[in-house]
Amino acid sequence: MKLRASELASAAILTDGSLSIGFRSSTDNHTLELGRRAQEQLLPALLASEPANLHKFFTAADVQATLLAEGVLATFPIGDRIAVRVLLTDAVRRKLLALLADPGVALRDAAAAPPGAAAPPADTAPPTVTAPPT
Repeated sequence: MKLRASELASAAILTDGSLSIGFRSSTDNHTLELGRRAQEQLLPALLASEPANLHKFFTAADVQATLLAEGVLATFPIGDRIAVRVLLTDAVRRKLLALLADPGVALRDAAAAPPGAAAPPADTAPPTVTAPPT
């Protein structure tokens, strides 16, 4: 069954760590509860969603970066005392900041690539998320 939610009625973390999402479809109210493993599977898809959507919420100036031995810790402030922190390689961080500064960069880069061009190196490619068949 496929349901489309254009807007959420609620989103909260339950005491067991599950994420509860309430939404209305065209016919009914629904609640989806995601356990921790399901949240881990969902997060890469949310982070890899269309860069133009990311650009609506963040600019390059909003992103805070901290250099660590493992890479660069990018922090995206979302609200009061809420932030998304992602550990990135330096190459991925530079590409992300370029996209936030000018979301048209990704579109121009894709249009300029010749058909059948090789994929970017693994450290710069966006995450791929595969959902099980429904």
